[in-house]
Amino acid sequence: MSNDLTIFGRRLKQARKMRGWSLAQLREQIGQIVSIAALSKYEKGQSMASSKVLVALSEALDVSLDYLFRDFEVDLDRIRFRKMSTLPKKEQNRVIEEARDFFERYFEIEELVDPRPKFESPIKSSLTQDYEAMADLLRKKWNIGEDPIPNVHALLEEKGIKVWYAKNCDEKFDGFSAETNRGPVIVVSAQKTAARKRMTALHELAHILCEPMQMDEKEEEKFVKGFTGAILLPKNALYSMLGNSRKSIPLGELLEIKKRYGISMGGIVMRAVQLDILPQDYVRRFFGFGPGKDWRKREPWDNRLGRIFPETHVRYRQLVFRAYGEDLITISQAANYLGCSIEEANQQLNAPFFEE
Repeated sequence: MSNDLTIFGRRLKQARKMRGWSLAQLREQIGQIVSIAALSKYEKGQSMASSKVLVALSEALDVSLDYLFRDFEVDLDRIRFRKMSTLPKKEQNRVIEEARDFFERYFEIEELVDPRPKFESPIKSSLTQDYEAMADLLRKKWNIGEDPIPNVHALLEEKGIKVWYAKNCDEKFDGFSAETNRGPVIVVSAQKTAARKRMTALHELAHILCEPMQMDEKEEEKFVKGFTGAILLPKNALYSMLGNSRKSIPLGELLEIKKRYGISMGGIVMRAVQLDILPQDYVRRFFGFGPGKDWRKREPWDNRLGRIFPETHVRYRQLVFRAYGEDLITISQAANYLGCSIEEANQQLNAPFFEE
């Protein structure tokens, strides 16, 4: 019973944080049928809710009863937020708990159906603060060559890094990476453009890869920014397209490179300056009073870029479908994994071609 109390308490607190509620707000949402003190005791694992209260909590928090007693846990450690200082603490907690919920479901269904070895960095024995060399080596180890990366999400999943896209999050949120006892994970805002999603995912990959080097914060951020540009747009490829030295780049040329490599036009400018193809003051001119001035959040062609670089991956859903198809889980459990109702899960599993 004590173990059930602990599990229930942790799940209740996690679900409440996912909603961004205080204990007082949760009490309001369940019709004040118990006190704040009682809710606090539930979360601390000091007492168990009655059946009536459990149903009320499940409905208010929009989670299943199975969720409230799921004993598979994943801890997110060494969390690294982008723009952490500008993101409200309450929002940080909400995103963290939603991510934890997803990764717990992912690792659990993976263990049940198709266990994978823990991620190991392919360049762990060749670490250097030369981000160009690191990016070149990783592309070689992962057999990418000089080609554009068609789907960063799929690439990371293939190599053993779980990725989740956070929906309905604060516009200040870009992403974060974290360590778990089962390997590194990355969270990216689903609200950003395709180019921004790709950049953020690789930015977080850089944090994961460089952690053993134990750089100070300033050095690490410099490395991470450099590596992100280098892995997205290899230097030899950019030299081939732009030449070794330019005074400027026409917008049409920037757009063509954006369409080919899935990187923002602002990112291309930054990369060209980084490689001394463009003069150092070009960034200031481009973003200060040039076209980049109005492109901080969105650029021309962003929507269409998402169709070329979809940044989607289906492994998690496929694992759930396989587990159900092999009778390893029930339809109710499948719904819990998919985060939907039993009716919706049944349609996804058994009538995917149905059109309203």
